[in-house]
Amino acid sequence: MDIYEALCLALSGKSVDGLSSPRITSIYSEIILAVLEEAHLGDVFREFSTATKLQPQSGAVPRRGIVDFVVKRDGQVVLAIELDRSDKRFSLTKLQHFASVGARCIWIRWGRAPQIDVPKEVEVITVGHGTTARPDGATDVDLSVV
Repeated sequence: MDIYEALCLALSGKSVDGLSSPRITSIYSEIILAVLEEAHLGDVFREFSTATKLQPQSGAVPRRGIVDFVVKRDGQVVLAIELDRSDKRFSLTKLQHFASVGARCIWIRWGRAPQIDVPKEVEVITVGHGTTARPDGATDVDLSVV
């Protein structure tokens, strides 16, 4: 099973009704970590630095970014994942950075689908209210957890 599909399946099976945002983020993070470790794609890292400063789309001062999850194989980042409750443009900037060096990039949005344009090199999984969407605009299964 593809990692995208494995993440969709694992995240869709968890009810988070009535929980606080920090608790929901914690639960989803635990699920993502378990899926990544079980997939044996490489070494899994949490809170992984971009190492170089990135230029935010807002035009703010360049800064380093921290990606929620990274998988490295043979010293190279092969997968980068961001988990967000809201539309964070800098999350996309970080993912684009890793895509530019050949990594597969997945943005996991919980609560509602992104309301901002997502670059084609970033795959999206929406958990909560709506559907998952692939970079080509096709939609997959409903991942409502309510």
